Amino acid sequence: MPDAPCITVPSAQSLMDAARGRTGLENFGSPSFAGGLEQFLGSMAEERALFTQEGIDRLVATLTDSLAQRLRIEDWYAGHPEIEAEQPVSPLLITGLPRTGTSAFANVLSIEPAFRPLRPWEQASPVPPPVAGEEANDPRRLGMIRSMEIMQRDHPEQMTMHLHEVDATTEDVQILRLDFRAQSFTAPLYGYHRWWRDQPMRDAYAYQKRVVKLLQSRRGPNRWLFKAPHYVFHLEDVMTAYPDARFVVTHRDPVKTLPSWASLLTSLFPPGTRERVAMDRFGAHLVEHQAIGMQRMIEARARIGEDRFLDIHHHHFVADPLGTLGRVYDFIGLPFAPETQVRMAQWSEDNRPGKHGTHRYTAAEFGLDEQAIRERFAFYTDRYDVRLEKIAAA
Repeated sequence: MPDAPCITVPSAQSLMDAARGRTGLENFGSPSFAGGLEQFLGSMAEERALFTQEGIDRLVATLTDSLAQRLRIEDWYAGHPEIEAEQPVSPLLITGLPRTGTSAFANVLSIEPAFRPLRPWEQASPVPPPVAGEEANDPRRLGMIRSMEIMQRDHPEQMTMHLHEVDATTEDVQILRLDFRAQSFTAPLYGYHRWWRDQPMRDAYAYQKRVVKLLQSRRGPNRWLFKAPHYVFHLEDVMTAYPDARFVVTHRDPVKTLPSWASLLTSLFPPGTRERVAMDRFGAHLVEHQAIGMQRMIEARARIGEDRFLDIHHHHFVADPLGTLGRVYDFIGLPFAPETQVRMAQWSEDNRPGKHGTHRYTAAEFGLDEQAIRERFAFYTDRYDVRLEKIAAA
């Protein structure tokens, strides 16, 4: 392992200068992003012993790209002030513990034409906004298709870990990164994670809404479908941006889901990082983080009102996809059209558990113990009557 001082982390100012040089633009908009950027870089410096210089450089490239995207967004708004009048209406947000079926639920609901999904290729590069009727040949979409083909060829194990679809809604990580308030668990930035979960997120979700308004300006509808496990930490801040939002919360035994999440996250660490991380430390950090998130969700739901939430259990969705989806349609008062049911039934058959291969991992890899997880999450599993499963085996 190289000595930590050999690993260099640049300053926030140097990244901002690089983004300005790349785009020829100057205006970053609201300065709300600055604190998160400084915190992210500071956490990288604190944990530099866990990274190679290549890993640091990749993270820095991602941060610089976010700054460049922010400059382009503000420039687009300056030339198209009419976008300010756009308004998302009655969004549906899917959340819950990671690996509880949030992706499957989001992907199948993206079939519903009344929803506007947040697609990976457009949130990665929001400017210019996509145009209705021209999306099939959008270079960003075609590039995403090529990237997924390369992933399938070179890293087929990723396809067993997570559902990847070009036109389905996906987590708003890249948009929240524009304000440097994405959860960022795909790097072992322990200080940043602790800072993030205790931060007010109103500015971050206000900027997310700003991007969403831009994206819907040339391609509706304006009823958005969002999905992210991290919403549980800041539900009330989400609602400052979307006061008419409703939430679907997916549930599954943490004993089953948390080792799976740890396996997925560590597979996405920057190059050379996984070998340097004490996996039992990361596993314990992850478990405690998610326990705090679920406790905050429970407390926020009590303040917001339970009528805004629908609880869905993973085993119900697996056993009866259409019946479970029908509950969502009843919850939001949307007709469940027969032709949509046919398409969703086909999607469910094409993506039933195990259809794309088996994600192999063990809980022991991350120092995780069934009884310890049981005790830490009893407040959650008891409250929502979560079906208990056996801890994941190899």
